[in-house]
Amino acid sequence: MDEFKCLTLKSNGNHLSAIKTHCNIFNSDRNTNQINAQNTYQAIWDTGATNTVVTSKVTTECDLPHIDFCEVHGVSGIVRTKVYLAAIILPNSVGIYPVRVTEGNLPGGDNGDVLIGMDIINLGDFSITNFNNKTVFSFRVPSRCHVDFVQQHLEHSKMRKPSKKRK
Repeated sequence: MDEFKCLTLKSNGNHLSAIKTHCNIFNSDRNTNQINAQNTYQAIWDTGATNTVVTSKVTTECDLPHIDFCEVHGVSGIVRTKVYLAAIILPNSVGIYPVRVTEGNLPGGDNGDVLIGMDIINLGDFSITNFNNKTVFSFRVPSRCHVDFVQQHLEHSKMRKPSKKRK
């Protein structure tokens, strides 16, 4: 069986308006044993973002190596920004490295310093459910299977159909 890592976030009996977790970020050239509380940041997960974004605070505090420049297309237009190489450790020791991150400003004061984009989300399975008005978010890497609610419904419907009696 392939090794995989996963994490789950559960609301306290209500819907979550955003998916937020903590994460550790460090220079991917350094040993992971050098992680400390200083490297812990709040991250917001954004399926509308192509790539992962960190603030200048993160790039400075974690001494991330600047490797390139790129143009970022966002709600404020097109901005030329720096690209860094980082290692990201998500909750439950889900490690993603090396990963290219862009430097940017994150909207809203309580969204933290990291935006997890589709570059990381596409590495695994991403699920959000809201059964009984309770949001549950789960993520695992690598991907293990497809989730298909239509197929699941069809299979469940077939099992529930009463058998026709012959005369």
